Amino acid sequence: MLKALYKSDSDIPEGLGIYYKQDGDNWILEVDGQESGLQLENVNGLKSALQSERNEAKTLKETLARFDGLKPEDILALKQKSVVADTSSTEITNLKSNYSKKLSDLQGELSKKDKTMNDYLLNAEINRVLSNEKLVDNGAKLLRPHIQGNLKVIEGKVKPVDANGNPMISNLQNNLGDMTLDEYVGNMKSNEVYSSLFRAEVIQGTGNRTETNGNVVVKVEGNPYIEKNLTERCRLEKNNPQEAQRMKAEADAYFSTKK
Repeated sequence: MLKALYKSDSDIPEGLGIYYKQDGDNWILEVDGQESGLQLENVNGLKSALQSERNEAKTLKETLARFDGLKPEDILALKQKSVVADTSSTEITNLKSNYSKKLSDLQGELSKKDKTMNDYLLNAEINRVLSNEKLVDNGAKLLRPHIQGNLKVIEGKVKPVDANGNPMISNLQNNLGDMTLDEYVGNMKSNEVYSSLFRAEVIQGTGNRTETNGNVVVKVEGNPYIEKNLTERCRLEKNNPQEAQRMKAEADAYFSTKK
C-alpha cells in the first residue's frame, strides 16, 4: 500500500518516486481525482490556522460577554466619558496641588503672626512684672534674657516652663496649679545668682515701712511669717500670692539678721 506522505525523497521506495510531488518539506502522493473533488492535501497548516481562528473567536466571545446588553453606540459613549474622566482627574490633581501650596503659604503666614503675637505677650508680661519690682540700675535689662528664655505662651497665657517645655508647678502652699510669672520672678530674689539685681531689704523690729536709698524698713507686726501665724499665712498665700511672697522674703531676711 502506498503511503500518502514522506518526510524526504530518500524515504520513498525505489521506483515509486514518480508518484510523489514535493510540498514544502514533505513529499505527497499525487492522486488524480480533481474532477470528482478528491485529492490529497497537507492539512497541517489548515489545522493550525483553524485552531488559531477558534482561539480568537473564543477570546472575542468572552470579551463581548463583558459588554452584554451594550450597543456599539453605548461603547462609544463610554469611551468618550473615559476621556472626560481622565481630563477631570488631571484637573483634580492640579487643583489639589494648587490648594496644597496655598494651604502651606497660609500656614506659614499664621505661624509668623502667632510668633509676633506671642512675642508681644511675652514682652508685655515681663515689662509688667519687672515694673512692680524694685531693681538696681539696669537690673531689668539684665534680668530680661534670663526670664524670657524660660517662658512660653500656652493657650494664650504666659507661663514659666522647665527644660522640657512643660509648665512649672507653683511652690506656694495649697496651690497645685501652674506657677505664675510673678512667683517665678519673686523666687529669683532668693537666688544667689540674681539676688544682687534686686534692691536690698533691711528689716527692723519696729517702725513703719519707708524707703531710703533703696533700703526698706518694715514693721514686724502683721507679718505672719515673722509672727509664725499659720492661719494668716494660708489666707495670704491664697488671696494675695505676690504679697505673701514679699512678706516671706522679708521674714527670711529678718531671721537671717538674728543668727
